[in-house]
Amino acid sequence: MDRKSFATTYAAEIMNIYHADGITIERHEEGNTISFQMKNEMDDMGVITIVPLLAEEYRVYDTRSMSIQHKNGLYVSWIEIKEPYQRKGHATLLLLYALCTLYSELDYSLEFISLEDATDNQLDMDTNIYNKLGFTHKGYVEINNSKTKLIGRVNADGAKSTTFDHLFTVIQNKQRKQRKGSMHRTNRKGGTRRKRRTRR
Repeated sequence: MDRKSFATTYAAEIMNIYHADGITIERHEEGNTISFQMKNEMDDMGVITIVPLLAEEYRVYDTRSMSIQHKNGLYVSWIEIKEPYQRKGHATLLLLYALCTLYSELDYSLEFISLEDATDNQLDMDTNIYNKLGFTHKGYVEINNSKTKLIGRVNADGAKSTTFDHLFTVIQNKQRKQRKGSMHRTNRKGGTRRKRRTRR
């Protein structure tokens, strides 16, 4: 399965999970900003806002190769889940849904994702959602203009980035673990035990 097909399929899986819980996701576009708003019948649950970063306007400085690369990417400018719906996995699912949807639908190829992590646990590898999805302090995105505004700069507090290739690998590894866990639970519940033969 190619990357776009994988992104389309995974976004559809997330949407099916939300539909089963009576949750919808509305997409809005204003200028160069794209937002996805999560709702149930009673309330606005959360929102994520993303800005596409095109190679002709932005450039990526890779701190590993020490080189500047012109690539298309996405900048996650805002993500918020309201208090009653926090700590239930909604931020992770909404983030992955938005990223996979845009990766599969936009006409140009996307290489990287950049964001600013303002959470209290941004250094915790076990609980921080961005760390668990493979975001690191690898590089920064620079706007090519006279003022040179930096987004996701490597020495900025909470600035993180990752590539779509790495993100998809993390998702696939997560899926494999979930399948193994499901198979293990099924074997424990429905597995058959062989009767031992007693020699006489």
